[in-house]
Amino acid sequence: MSWTWIFAGFLALLVVVGGWLWRLSGDPEPGESERERALKRLGLAEFRDRLLEDIAGSRRPPHHEEIVDRMRWILEDIEGAEAEEDSLGVVEPKDELDRLACEELMALERLMRTPDGQFAALIRKKDGSPKP
Repeated sequence: MSWTWIFAGFLALLVVVGGWLWRLSGDPEPGESERERALKRLGLAEFRDRLLEDIAGSRRPPHHEEIVDRMRWILEDIEGAEAEEDSLGVVEPKDELDRLACEELMALERLMRTPDGQFAALIRKKDGSPKP
């Protein structure tokens, strides 16, 4: 066997292994939108699927589909909040859809309600360590 064939075989093996590792790396699927990636990252993809089933089954009104985006924006705001120490951040709903989104996040145990009825979230101290 010549060195050319050995080199070609090694190169082919390298390409196959590289492709397999790239696929396992969790890179976004082609065509997957930034919204879809954010919903998966925030753990809202399953909720969105159940909500769409409820809308299709006429158990919820069609405008409730917007709730998922509101939930995403609320969680992204909480994720981006900075605090010197762990603290409680109040989430103030601007309208009825925001209030429904907060209620859903409360049901998912991502928000809590304070004794005076406000929605709140724990804002973690920014210390450079990875989030749990």
